[in-house]
Amino acid sequence: MTISISHNGRARYGSSREAAPVRALAALTRHSSHDTVLIASLGGQHSFPGTPAGERLETEDVDGLAMVIRELRGHHLDHVLHGSCVGRDVANDIFSLLRGRYEVVRALVPTQALSIMSLIALACEKAIMLDTAVVGAADVAGQPQMSSTEAADWLARNCRNPDVEDRVGVASMLFAADENQWAPVTAAHARDLGLHIDLVGERSGIGNDLQVLDQALERLGRFRSSMKLIANHRGTFYTVEN
Repeated sequence: MTISISHNGRARYGSSREAAPVRALAALTRHSSHDTVLIASLGGQHSFPGTPAGERLETEDVDGLAMVIRELRGHHLDHVLHGSCVGRDVANDIFSLLRGRYEVVRALVPTQALSIMSLIALACEKAIMLDTAVVGAADVAGQPQMSSTEAADWLARNCRNPDVEDRVGVASMLFAADENQWAPVTAAHARDLGLHIDLVGERSGIGNDLQVLDQALERLGRFRSSMKLIANHRGTFYTVEN
């Protein structure tokens, strides 16, 4: 069965082993032997900053994530992030769900993990990104989704890595207001600021798999006004399109 999308805003849940994003997730799993799950908000050709309401993760989408990981049996998760999500409660629910299920959670970012999604990436044991990927604050209607103090506090509460203080410091810089501009930065720049990120090229190992996934997401979201997609490497998916 191929991925089928609702056109009335209702969630769809099913299975597809043929859709391009699922094939890309399966390739990542073959590379790492980890469970691989995608959480993506698509639309506007990967536009940022700002996230249309239809792309924002809501509480009910966390239930979709729970369904997608329910059948997986691994102990390590590669968590592919694309887009952004709104609300610390949603971020808390996502991270609590993944932490409760997996011993180790890595973040993989092919293109962009913005606002609270970037904090989820920072809180994972490791963040692996294409060198052109974008992280950091994003604004909604001219205002950041959270302040630098709020970002630092969230990360301090949720990150259990030994270098948590360094990560909190970087989060404070990424979310600091600079003349009322909350511009995301490339992963390479974030690493220059002091964040430990594994940067990968598009032609080497996991970097190639991330590039293939990014291309699949771009094709999928090219003509969609807003869409949320959660999927695993076995083909189980949860999706909403408005």
